Amino acid sequence: MADNRSKQQLINRRTTLIAALGRAEQFVEKYEAERDQGQVKLRLENLDTVWIGLEDVQTQLEDMEVTNQGMAQNLAFRSHNETRYFQIKAALQSFLPKVPTSTSAIPQSSLSGLSGIKLPTITLPEFDGDYNNWLAFHGTFVALIHSNPEVHDIQKFHYLRAALKGEAAQLIESIGISSANYTIAWQALVSRYANDYLLKKRHLQALLDCPRMKKESAAALHSVVDEYERHTKTLRQLGEPIDSWSTMLEHLLCLRLDDATQKAWEDFATTTDNPDYACLIEFLQRRIRVLESMSVNHQAQPASNHQPPMFRRQSFHKTVSHAVTEATPRKCHSCDQHHPLFQCPKFEKMSTAERLQVVNEHHLCHNCFRQDHLARNCQSKFSCRHCKKRHHSLLHPGYHPLNADQSSTSSNTASGSTKPITKQVAITINSKRSPTSTNTVTTQTTNSSQTSNANVLLSTVVLMVIDCNGQAHPA
Repeated sequence: MADNRSKQQLINRRTTLIAALGRAEQFVEKYEAERDQGQVKLRLENLDTVWIGLEDVQTQLEDMEVTNQGMAQNLAFRSHNETRYFQIKAALQSFLPKVPTSTSAIPQSSLSGLSGIKLPTITLPEFDGDYNNWLAFHGTFVALIHSNPEVHDIQKFHYLRAALKGEAAQLIESIGISSANYTIAWQALVSRYANDYLLKKRHLQALLDCPRMKKESAAALHSVVDEYERHTKTLRQLGEPIDSWSTMLEHLLCLRLDDATQKAWEDFATTTDNPDYACLIEFLQRRIRVLESMSVNHQAQPASNHQPPMFRRQSFHKTVSHAVTEATPRKCHSCDQHHPLFQCPKFEKMSTAERLQVVNEHHLCHNCFRQDHLARNCQSKFSCRHCKKRHHSLLHPGYHPLNADQSSTSSNTASGSTKPITKQVAITINSKRSPTSTNTVTTQTTNSSQTSNANVLLSTVVLMVIDCNGQAHPA
């Protein structure tokens, strides 16, 4: 009776330890890095403790067994749970932040040359179900993970799930994570996408669907050439006789070129005996290099042709107007038209007091009629032509343009003299070099009035240049 009670206690203890092992296995199957990574180290320590206890209990049960059948059952039990323990521990170790890498396959001479050099981490490729990317993904994953004997199947399954996206990920989503299920998941993936017949059709269709170049450029040529080379090399890898397709491929690629490149190729093709696909690719590669060199030359051309402004020829377009104009004429503060205030007809008809009121209401300079300064800070060289004070002639007390013209005319007529009449004309000069900037040239033309004694005086011109700030400069 005592032996039976002791054996039952050991069996109960073993059942508890097996349940702990099962919980560790569930943790591995439902593992999420962001949520569970902090528990990995603790669960590894607990797993070792559970295994030590389970091994001790199992050894006692095996020692108590006397029948051959019971001994065989205990050995099968030990073998099964030992495999579970190793798989769970390997999976937990793979979840640790740093996975140790093996250097046994690297020759010692290579290790000595790489000492002190930190090689970049190789990132696993991703596969989203695009047949055009299957061969590249398959080759890389097999070399790094699938055929690596140091990576356990449970680890391979986790790597596979991390690498798959979209449609490919949905294909194995329903397969539970376990060592035995990795082979099932991998075979399902290979069966779906490792279809040579379908891959050939898709790559051939990609050659036919390649868009035509809109205009000649190095980037567009690069894109077309790279696309054709990628698909033809894949078809060759799948066993297709690409070399015998040369004429067809040459024709298909020509249809994707722009008119200028097609013309250049057809001209070149007349100089060679066998203008095949390989010859066309070589021709396009040379043309790409030429276009890239021309692009660099064009970028450097403005700097090399730059000349100082004083040596650059200027062409001018002259127009005569009665307003001082800029690229965008300012509105008149008196009538809201686009002309300077001192040339406004409405402003000229006002009395001096009214003109002064308009200037004060808009906070204008009394000397040049601008808003950005006061008369005492005005940089214009001109002053009132009547009293020489720092205000505009239109603000001189008692001055009116109509009265001034009449008095000047009557004086000239009465005296019969040849006193000239001065007329102010604004000439707008637009430079082609700077279309947004215009200058204004004010001319004073001296015309002789016709007198009774028929004396004739030659016309003279005094040029004053008014800049964009309203300042006048003698020409």
